[in-house]
Amino acid sequence: MTRLILASGSPRRAEMMARITSEFEIVVPDIDEAMLLGESPEEMAGRLALEKAMVVFEKTMGKFPVLAADTIVVHGRVIGKPDNDDEACKMLSELADDSHFVITGVVIINPDNNSTLSFTEKTEVFFGPISENEIKTYVKNGEPLDKAGAYGIQGEAGRFITKINGCFYNVMGFPLNRIYNGLKELDII
Repeated sequence: MTRLILASGSPRRAEMMARITSEFEIVVPDIDEAMLLGESPEEMAGRLALEKAMVVFEKTMGKFPVLAADTIVVHGRVIGKPDNDDEACKMLSELADDSHFVITGVVIINPDNNSTLSFTEKTEVFFGPISENEIKTYVKNGEPLDKAGAYGIQGEAGRFITKINGCFYNVMGFPLNRIYNGLKELDII
């Protein structure tokens, strides 16, 4: 099996990657994640995934296949990771009792056969009503601070979600089935 580099510092992505193969290493990319003027959310997710992949591909001198992903939350605007508890509370109040989209851009590079695959996955997430007290209690546990949109579907915030249209794992930032099939398509696994 070909060794693979996961271009991500996300523990959730590492956990999901391990469901596909144990033959991978993590190299964390350092890029500017600001949105460009006139860029759509889908374009932004795809561009950031490509930048992450290229930074890590160059850092590893193009010797190994690289998988990179970038996930954004969109609710009328792109919602990033909160900087503090107050910002997390505001984000969750905005998302409450409404739907939003989670978009993940994915890029896979295989230098063994000079192939690249890129795609975006989009999932609609519906939150039920959430009281101010519920939001504050959730934010206090620290879970929202490293997540786009200030929540993790796989954690305690799952209780606020009434339904999703699309891939559950995409909301975690790793559309598992499409990545698995992409790695097979590029002969990496």
